Amino acid sequence: MAAASELHHDPSADDVVAMASMSCDMFIGNDDPVGAANHALQEANTCVVTESFNDAIELFKLAERCIEKGADKLTGQAHMDCVRARLGAALGLGDLLLRLGRYADAFKSYTAAVLAGKQFLRGDGEQVIHRDAHITDAINTAVANVAALRTAQSSHYLNAIAFYQRALDLRVETTGPASRQVAACCTNLGQLHKSAGNLAVALGYFLRALYITLAVAGETHGDSAVAVNNVAELHRHGGDFSASLQYYEWAYEIREAALGDCALTADTAFNVALLYKHLLNFTASEDYFTKSAVVLEKVHGPDHPDVLDAKKQAARSKDLQQSRRLTFTGKNATAPGARGGNPPPRVTTPDAEAAEPSQFEETAI
Repeated sequence: MAAASELHHDPSADDVVAMASMSCDMFIGNDDPVGAANHALQEANTCVVTESFNDAIELFKLAERCIEKGADKLTGQAHMDCVRARLGAALGLGDLLLRLGRYADAFKSYTAAVLAGKQFLRGDGEQVIHRDAHITDAINTAVANVAALRTAQSSHYLNAIAFYQRALDLRVETTGPASRQVAACCTNLGQLHKSAGNLAVALGYFLRALYITLAVAGETHGDSAVAVNNVAELHRHGGDFSASLQYYEWAYEIREAALGDCALTADTAFNVALLYKHLLNFTASEDYFTKSAVVLEKVHGPDHPDVLDAKKQAARSKDLQQSRRLTFTGKNATAPGARGGNPPPRVTTPDAEAAEPSQFEETAI
């Protein structure tokens, strides 16, 4: 069996990474590096779904290390399985790093996928690999992602969009029109069109990704919350705060149900609160700022800056609501836009004090 130090994450790692490392050691000890890598990949993808991104990164790297330990000893179908697992690890890590906005690291991971593909495209294996649609698709997708990253970072968005469109076509051809991979490509295209200022086109891709994700994963899945959040952020970016609010509230409901009390749920509640504040519905904004503060305090403790900020924002919204009530007279007077009454008024430009775009959750390609 391989020594623990060869595969194991550092001792401070979360239990899920440490347990996966021990399981992979058992596979390696039985001369099954592909089984070890696939186990790590399965755990990594689970962490992506639950949005435990740090653990997912470590598990993708663990899968790569497992393959490195036995790839040269395998032949035939086992060799092909090794190629597929190696590309899966590199692409999965690249997609996650891209999603987190770590473009330089994503570029390295996609490049590693390309090099891994070329490494195995030799001798008799070349013809076999070209007949394997999954491996061919993975290599081509890696190349498309690398090219897109190069051009996007140089602001040549049209070229990047063309490469991602090629990746999307490959995904549709190999996985069908409604798969997680197709949804991911649509999200990438949406982000690029958003960066290029084509908001209407971007909305189409984001909605396509959303509909596919809802069909594949269901409305209570964390991936669905990400897809909904992308639409919310696009509407906010375009200045349609009322539409953005509807989608942010939807994302909050999904995350509250799927993830419970976690930082992402709290951040989404904070986003909802900010939009209600922009729309002058201070009762609702106080409610959501308070929800955010309660969850953040459970996650970080009472003295964390984010907790103190959420509480401060809740208190400010309460003060603003009380100030507005003083302007109304009569027994049945109520503040406009309060919950249970009419919908919040549409406001085209948020007030200067409330506008804090850096507080909004950004979702990178």
